[in-house]
Amino acid sequence: MENVARRITAAERRLLLQVLLHGPVTRAELSSALDLSTATIARLARSLIDTGIVDECAPVIHGRARPQVPLDIDPSRAHLLGINLTGTAATAVLTDMRTRSVWTGGSPLDSTAPDAVARQVAGLVSSCPRRPAVIGIGLGGSSADGRTVDRAAYLDWDDVPLADLVEHETGLPCVVSNDVDALAMAEGWFGAASGQDNFNVVTIGTGIGFAAIRGGQLVRGHDAGLVLGTLPFADPVDGVVLPGNDFATDRAMVSLYVGLSGAEGGPVSADSVADLARDGHPAAQQVVRTWARRSGIIISTGAAFTLPDLTLLMGERAGFASKYPDDLLDGLACVRDPTLPVPRVEVVPHDWASWARGAAVLAIRGLLGLEDAGDHVVQIEAR
Repeated sequence: MENVARRITAAERRLLLQVLLHGPVTRAELSSALDLSTATIARLARSLIDTGIVDECAPVIHGRARPQVPLDIDPSRAHLLGINLTGTAATAVLTDMRTRSVWTGGSPLDSTAPDAVARQVAGLVSSCPRRPAVIGIGLGGSSADGRTVDRAAYLDWDDVPLADLVEHETGLPCVVSNDVDALAMAEGWFGAASGQDNFNVVTIGTGIGFAAIRGGQLVRGHDAGLVLGTLPFADPVDGVVLPGNDFATDRAMVSLYVGLSGAEGGPVSADSVADLARDGHPAAQQVVRTWARRSGIIISTGAAFTLPDLTLLMGERAGFASKYPDDLLDGLACVRDPTLPVPRVEVVPHDWASWARGAAVLAIRGLLGLEDAGDHVVQIEAR
């Protein structure tokens, strides 16, 4: 059949999202999930089936009940480019509509000037084996409208119209977000928190990131990614109160190690401290155990105010918590009433590609009309 495209309606979008996240799924299951009548579901489904956006699967028969014909979507119908920007590099992944990777790429940033970054994004687009429908960009900063970067300290950006710049260079719609917000949406849709409606994501590495999903929706705020670095945290074991950036980040690791060892033998970085800890260096191991405890304090403090069912611990140093789970548990417990259970935590191994997949989910949301894609009419290709 010749390729055609059309704009989907808001009601069709709700059904399509359910099929994307849970397919194959029956009409009865869709009726229950969306709280719509079976007649309405049948009408919406027929419209999407007739234009080739949604497919009918082979009938499923249970006993003597009437056969059910589940609905699904071909995730290769659109490809999305997710890009994670740090202060030094761009990591990219091209995925299908269920974030299965088709291609990965990336490179150090040639420059942090916004125009130069937009041109580098265009270079990544040209390297993709398939042209993406939408570009999603996640970065350590804030964007209230999904298009302008209000502030990104690691890039030294303020009020940068990044989506407009990228769209000018590529001709493709672009959506921008705080990287931890994008990561949380991805983990809720397809990752470690799939099926969870109320969870937090805490990331610790160069900085501290936090995102909250409630009722399956991201809790949005203008200050996303901006406040935790200066928020004071207390470690009752060491008897210190420090701002987040000096409490459990890479900078804090280096400071702790220098204080314990004198840092003899050359320059110290968080990576070198981590390597020393893996090699059994006593001072480095003490630093890493302190990090694990303090990450638990951060998680437990956040949980006290936001009451999640689950917290995902992610970021460059998340693996320390898996290596020293007792120290993580001590941190979770030391700021809780002893009669209360500690918050439930899952440690997710670090992979920069997962951050780029978070940006790809941002692009999927732009494709479905759940994020602002500017003046572009984003359409899903039918068969």
